Amino acid sequence: MCMNNSVENVKLIKESILTVAYDLFSKNGYTKTNINEIAAICGISRTPIYYHFGNKENLHRAALKMLLKKYDKRVDIALYNKSSIENRIVKIMDLIFLHNKELFHRQQDIIKYGPKESYNEYVDFLKRQAEKIKSSIEIERANEGKKHEMNSDALLKLFQLLFNGLLLTLQNNVFEFNKSEYDDAILMFVKLINSSVK
Repeated sequence: MCMNNSVENVKLIKESILTVAYDLFSKNGYTKTNINEIAAICGISRTPIYYHFGNKENLHRAALKMLLKKYDKRVDIALYNKSSIENRIVKIMDLIFLHNKELFHRQQDIIKYGPKESYNEYVDFLKRQAEKIKSSIEIERANEGKKHEMNSDALLKLFQLLFNGLLLTLQNNVFEFNKSEYDDAILMFVKLINSSVK
């Protein structure tokens, strides 16, 4: 909840506005969320919202940055550990599996209805994640010192297809997943496509 507008609470008010906006944008999407509702939940007028964020588009972008920062950290935790590249990719797929509704809903909302700046921010985020995954694959392969049948770019493209397919499958409840079978299948798939030349 937001607090009353006073000088000592300005920072808390801004953070609270952002938290409420984040929740509403996540739940209702961009078009169905309005400044009046955010202000009402915060117990403030619209003035502090416009003071801190300028307009709905900037508030959406700030809320999106909050979401992307959270996922950026989660991807880093999954990627930058001492396990095999196969296990790291399984951990990233686990992230998708566990958080698919939030990810898919936000992605569709940004693409269809969100401000252009938010869309660009999201695309930049996806590109950064792809580069991190590619870099992780290349480092792992350099450490192995083996030649692989599939180069890092092709492996990344295949991973992106797998990622998009998994999101759509989970969102539309196409298949029921047993978590351990899912992990085993992803692990076998990644090992197969990451195998070295014999």
